[in-house]
Amino acid sequence: DSKRAPSAATLGDFIEQHLQEKTDVKPRTIVRYRNQLRFIRDFVGDETMLRNITKGDGDRFLKYLKRKKKKNGEPLGTNYIHKIVKTSRQVFGAAINDRLMDTNPLESVKAPEQISDERDFEITIDMIEKLIARASPKYQLVLVLARYGGLRCPSELAGLPWDEIHWDRQRMTVHSPKTEHCGRSSRTVPIFPEVLPYLLEARERAADGQLMVFSDIDEESNLRTEVDRLLGRVGITEDVPRFFQNTRSSRQTELEEHFPTHVVCAWLGNSPETARKHYLKVRESHFEAASSAGLHKGLQQMHATCSEPSQADEAAHEKTLENDDSPAFPLCSKYTREDSNLQHPVPKTGALSS
Repeated sequence: DSKRAPSAATLGDFIEQHLQEKTDVKPRTIVRYRNQLRFIRDFVGDETMLRNITKGDGDRFLKYLKRKKKKNGEPLGTNYIHKIVKTSRQVFGAAINDRLMDTNPLESVKAPEQISDERDFEITIDMIEKLIARASPKYQLVLVLARYGGLRCPSELAGLPWDEIHWDRQRMTVHSPKTEHCGRSSRTVPIFPEVLPYLLEARERAADGQLMVFSDIDEESNLRTEVDRLLGRVGITEDVPRFFQNTRSSRQTELEEHFPTHVVCAWLGNSPETARKHYLKVRESHFEAASSAGLHKGLQQMHATCSEPSQADEAAHEKTLENDDSPAFPLCSKYTREDSNLQHPVPKTGALSS
């Protein structure tokens, strides 16, 4: 509120104003910021004047976070502490811009981010094909777009319209709410050979006048519950953490073995820095190929393994079409050219327009 005297600005009032003015982020992000900022509010106090918060308070705040316990008695995670400090530092930076503070109390506070592999899980081709085989037609396409298309779920599924599936060019335009705030609201993704038959079948099932590929999925949809059911049906009893994030990381690692990093990042909608930090993983197949055949033969063996169909997916991929115009056709192709002489199914009237 511009009518408020700057000298009377309190921490609680400014945080509320700051969150109200952040119209460039999603409501879920505001909820996350609010949860993170409650720690600085509890530690300093809502009625504390901004100008009275010192760098000493910042140092003591970090020690407070390290001592803080969750409801189950466990300490706060290293990465969560990093996020709390980062968000709080940004609020103080906004207060400095408004001339409500002279220095940032958290400017020198270092809360390192820890890159952990504990929640990484490779979603193998064999696993995803078993899930696809037991899924409903809707979830078959969800799984295919998540694992082979590398789409974020559910946000990028919710914004996928039929008129931006460019059948003649074998690619699609994907809208990404996660990256639109930094100027990358959409990207172009190949219609990979693994995706094409399921996308064509979904087009045939779509109702006349249906605008979106998924008419009943929005950004708040819970897709994980059905995935857990499918995991149980195929006998996978081990915990599969962050299923949809791990489908993307598994696909990125796979694609990087065949295409340059900048190309894969353009298709998946992330940066090379983010890919190295969060997506690219050392897979079991890398160890097996390197230890069993030497480097040169090992690379050939690894590529052959990627291309080899599992028993679970042979039936499903008999409908994969010859698609040698696709930019991704060489990747993990399940069939030779001689085995792929089927004609493309013809979608509904108008479906082939770009």
